Amino acid sequence: MHGPRALDRSATPGVSRAFAIAGSFAVGTALTRRLPVETADDLPARRGLRAIAAPALIVTGDDDSACIDPALFMKRCIPDARLWIVPRTTHNVNLEEPDLFNRVVGDFVAEVDAR
Repeated sequence: MHGPRALDRSATPGVSRAFAIAGSFAVGTALTRRLPVETADDLPARRGLRAIAAPALIVTGDDDSACIDPALFMKRCIPDARLWIVPRTTHNVNLEEPDLFNRVVGDFVAEVDAR
């Protein structure tokens, strides 16, 4: 992640360890290594995501290249999902653009509550 406001991972050593642990799981590995999960119709994650009945707001930054494909995957699987790709941000949209993040999430929650 090399966005203009990317967080310094050296300041948070636990982050690298968390990514390493996540990489040991099959789906996490497929997503973080950007394998073609789109073609795996029998992928357990796909079935689980299709079963989500609640509205979902999927958020990622356009400078978080490892998460764009997984975000699209989730958007395509969850029946009532929206995808928000935030310009000039990385993985931590809520920390990099807190006012914008809070406004968009608040609007989403208000819209869902109004249904």
